[in-house]
Amino acid sequence: NAAVDLSAGPVPVTAWVPPGRAAEARTTFGSAPAMLARFAARFGAPYPWDALTLTIAHRPLDVEAPRAGAPRFDEAALEGDAEESVARELVRQWLGAWISPRARADAWLFDSFASWHASWWLGVSRGADEEAWSLDEKARAVFAGEARGARPLAGSPLDPQVQGRGAWFLQILRGELGADAVDAATRRFVRTRGGGAASSDDFRVEIDSAAGRSYGGYFGIWPRLAEHARSRLTLSYDERERALILDHVQAPAARNGRRFVVDVTVRTDAGEAFRLTSGGLRKTERWPVAVRPRWVEVDPGQTGLCEIERDWPEDMLRAELASAPAAISRARAARDLTGVPTLEAEASLGDCLRRDSFWGVAAACARALGERADEGALAALGAGTRRSDARVRRSSASSLGRLRGRVSGAEVLLKALASDPDRSVAVEAERALSRP
Repeated sequence: NAAVDLSAGPVPVTAWVPPGRAAEARTTFGSAPAMLARFAARFGAPYPWDALTLTIAHRPLDVEAPRAGAPRFDEAALEGDAEESVARELVRQWLGAWISPRARADAWLFDSFASWHASWWLGVSRGADEEAWSLDEKARAVFAGEARGARPLAGSPLDPQVQGRGAWFLQILRGELGADAVDAATRRFVRTRGGGAASSDDFRVEIDSAAGRSYGGYFGIWPRLAEHARSRLTLSYDERERALILDHVQAPAARNGRRFVVDVTVRTDAGEAFRLTSGGLRKTERWPVAVRPRWVEVDPGQTGLCEIERDWPEDMLRAELASAPAAISRARAARDLTGVPTLEAEASLGDCLRRDSFWGVAAACARALGERADEGALAALGAGTRRSDARVRRSSASSLGRLRGRVSGAEVLLKALASDPDRSVAVEAERALSRP
C-alpha cells in the first residue's frame, strides 16, 4: 500500500491505500480531520490516540473490534460514497476502542452510538435532509430485514438491520427525553468512562440522572426487541364538521402477537400539529381543522420506529410531493404514489424527478416511475438520466431496466448510461441490460 497524508489539524491522519489510488483516498477519507474535530467537541473529549491511520484491506473484512487509532476498510470504500462508513468507524475510536464494552452483552450500545452518530455527521456535512434520509434508510433496512428474519440489537454490528435498530434506539430516546439531555448524558458517559470499560447500565445511569426517572425498562427491552410496530393510517376530512379524521389500525407482531405503543405526530401544511398515541389494535382520532389541508405529513421529526402504510387522498399526496418542506415527507409521498394509476400521479412523479433539489426524493420518484410501463414514465426517466447527481441517474437506470422490453426506447437510454462517467451508474445500466 501507499501512504497518503490527509492531515489538516492537530492529529496526523494518514491513509494507506493501493498504489495509484491517492485521488480516491482523498475523496473517501478527506473529511476525516473535520470528523475528528466535530466528534471531539460533541463527546467533550479529545481524540484519544496520537494519530489516525486509515487502511484499505486487501481482502473483505469480517466483523472486528475497533482498532485503536487504526480503523480498516474494504477496498469497496474507494469505489463509492463511504462518508457514513468512515464516520461510523471514527465514532468507534471513542466509543468502542477508548471506552470498550464491559461485556459482550453491552456491545449493542456502542454499535448504537456509532450508527446514530454516523447519520448525525451527514447532517453536519451535507445538511438536515441527508441526516433524515440516512435514518429513514436505516428504518427501512429494519423493516426489510424483519421480512427475512427478525434480529435484535445483539446481532452482528455490520448487519444493516442491527445498525438500523441501534440508530433508532438513540433517535427515539432523543425524542422522548430531549436531544440536549441525551447529548449531555453522552458527554458525561464519555468523560467519566474514558480509557476503561463501561456497560449499558453505566449509560442508563446518566440517562436516568438527566431524566429524573428510571429508563430501566427502555434499556431492558430494546436489546432484545426483534420486531417493530406496523400500522395502517387512513385519512379523510369531514367538511360538515370541519374535522380531520385519522383511522389507525395496528397489525400485531407476527411472532408473538405483541402490540406496540404507536406515538407519531401528524402535521398539516398550515403547521397544525396533532399527536396520535395508540397502544391498541384500532383507534380513530378527530381533530378540529377549519380548512381542508393541502397535505398532511406523518412523523416529519422521525421520532418513532413504525412501518406506516398510508391511505391518503391522491391530491394530498401530490401536494405533499410537490411542496412539503421536509425531503423525507416528499419521498414518502413518492412511495405512496407508486401504485396510484392516474396520469396526474405520473405527472407529479415526473415533475419531481426533474426538479426536486434533494437527490433522495428524485430517486424515490424514479423508482415509483419504474413500476409504470408507458411513454410518460419513459420520458420522465430519460430526464432523470440527465440529472447531475449520480445517485439519481443510478435509480433511473434501475427503473429503465424494469421498462426494458415493455416500452420502446428504454434500451437506447440504458445503452447510453452504460458509458456514464460514474462507474456505479454504468454498472447499474449494464446490469439492467443483462437481465432477460
